[in-house]
This record gives sequence, C-alpha cells and structure tokens, in this order.
Amino acid sequence: MNALPHLLRTRDLVAWLRVMFPLIVLLSASDRCQAVLITSSLERFTEAIIEIDGVEIVNNSQTIANGPSASNATLGTFSDPSEARASGRAEQLTMTANAEYDNRSFDFAEINNFTSVRSSAQLVLEGTSLTGGDVTVDFFLPPGFLELKTQGESSPGQFPATASLSAVLEFSWPTVFDTTGALLDFDATLTGDFYAQAITTLASSETLGPFPFGGPPSGLDLSPLTHSNLTIVDSQSPDFVPLRTITWEYPAFSGSINLGPIPTGQPFILEYRLDAEVSGFGPVSGAAAAINDPLSLTQFGVPTVDQAGTTTTVIPEPSSLALVSIGLVILAGRRRLRRRPRAGDAKLEA
Repeated sequence: MNALPHLLRTRDLVAWLRVMFPLIVLLSASDRCQAVLITSSLERFTEAIIEIDGVEIVNNSQTIANGPSASNATLGTFSDPSEARASGRAEQLTMTANAEYDNRSFDFAEINNFTSVRSSAQLVLEGTSLTGGDVTVDFFLPPGFLELKTQGESSPGQFPATASLSAVLEFSWPTVFDTTGALLDFDATLTGDFYAQAITTLASSETLGPFPFGGPPSGLDLSPLTHSNLTIVDSQSPDFVPLRTITWEYPAFSGSINLGPIPTGQPFILEYRLDAEVSGFGPVSGAAAAINDPLSLTQFGVPTVDQAGTTTTVIPEPSSLALVSIGLVILAGRRRLRRRPRAGDAKLEA
C-alpha cells in the first residue's frame, strides 16, 4: 500500500497540512474522508452602491485575494432628512450584505428618489481534487430580513418601496463541457406601501449536471426560506401621522449536498454570493434588506469575535476547516479500502 494514503489518515499529517496549507478545505470528519481537496486561490469580492434618480452617487468595490474584503457606501447621517447606507463584507469570519434608506421628511425638496441602494459579498474558491473521491458540500446561509417603513398620509400605490435579497452557491468543473450545479439559489422580494404589501420568494437546490442546466434537485427542504409570513407593527409619529413597519425574515439555514465523485486532478470552482438591495421614494418612508445582520446596519454588520472564534452573529463556530466560519465546508471522501486492519494502523476520529 502506498505510504501517502496511509499517512493521510493520521492526525499528525492533518496538523502539518494545516500549517503548510492554511486554505485546505477538507479534512477528515470520518474514516471515509481520506481524499484531499486543496485550494489554489481564494478570492473575496465586495461592492456597495447608492443610486439616485438612476445615477450612481457612490460606488465602492474591492477584490482581495486570500484576505478580507469590505465595501461601504453612505449618503447622509441620522441627523439628515434623507439617508442611505450599504455594506458588503467578506471577512475571515463572516459574509454580510446590507442596504437601507430612510426619507424622514415630508418636504419633497429634502428627500431623495433612491432608485437603488445595494451591496454584494462574494467568495470564489478554486482548487483541485488531489486524490479523487466523493465530494459533499456543507453550506450555511445566515439569517436575514426585509423591511418596509411606510406612512398613511400618502395615497394607496403612490410611493411603493422595495427590499430584496438573494444568495447563490454554485459548484462547477471548468472543463470543455462544463459540469455545474446551483447548490442554493434563493431570492426574496418585499414590496408595497402602508395599504398593501406582497412578498415573493424563490428557492431551489440542485446537484451537478451539464452546463447550464445543472443536475436534479438535491432534495433539501427549502420551506423555511419560502414562507409568506409578514410581521406588521403600527405606530404614529409625534405629529400623529399613522406609521406602519412591515417585516419579513427567514431563519439561519444549512444544508449538505453530496455531489458524487470528482476525478483525481479535476479542477473545481465554488462561488458563494450574497446580495441585498432596496429602492423607493416618498416622504417619511424607508426600506432595509440584510443578510447576517440583525438590525445593526449602522455598524455595517461587523461581528464581535474573540480569540476563541465565537461571535455575536449567528454563524457556525470555527472548527478544523479554514472556511467553516463563513458557512462553507467541503469534504472529499472515497470508499473505505476493503482490507483487514493491521497492527500499528492509526485509529481515525469518529
């Protein structure tokens, strides 16, 4: 038996690989996980844009290889009659996408027509299967929400606002005849005003298949992402104007998808992208969309992280994998060799 596959099952080699190759996206979670996937590049991209009357007022973006990326866009402050904020972050311990606008005045000369306030965060991981075997992708989608802030003095349908978010996780083999799969494709849009609101959701998950159609459904239960439950809270302004806040939210969601075998030496690409966007125009109104940021948009969604890796936001606790803390784990495995155990063989962790 070749010495290297035997050594791959020992914890000593695992520890060595973590030091020499900190971006290795594997390693064994069971005695069947004996193959290795190694990354050749890890790129993070973020973008934040504020658009008024169809014109981009602020546009910040950043692409970083093997490091954190953050893009913020702001217009105005809490003391101004009109304000917008957007932030996309792809850091070592979290990815976030946030967008929000607030028109606080009844004076049309003081407010803005926000045709788009949006942000994105994207992770692109490229690598190669060194020893072949079945591949399973475990992913995590942080919780998120959509929110509209409306008032009842405008006519029905006069000033609708929109908030939307999306998350797309794709795995592909870049070959002559590409193999691809949208492991998660999720979109949600909340639109309306004081008088009427509508939520539209779409979620799907598939395994690998021919480009561009992908493979069959993965079988994941996506119902937590497609519900239509709205929370409506009524209040009034100091001037006794009726106010209504409409919120839609989804919980943290995780999934595990077996992609089947990947041949030895096969390159792969894994892309994970989060987007948030709001738009609207009207007096005393606003909208917010956020992924992995429970109503703390002013801080741009930065989590509090200590040396142990715990965090105040709802993301997985880091483990032995370099990417688990942003919700991505790839496990490469091959079938257990059918042989009798020999004296001196290393015992694997269960």
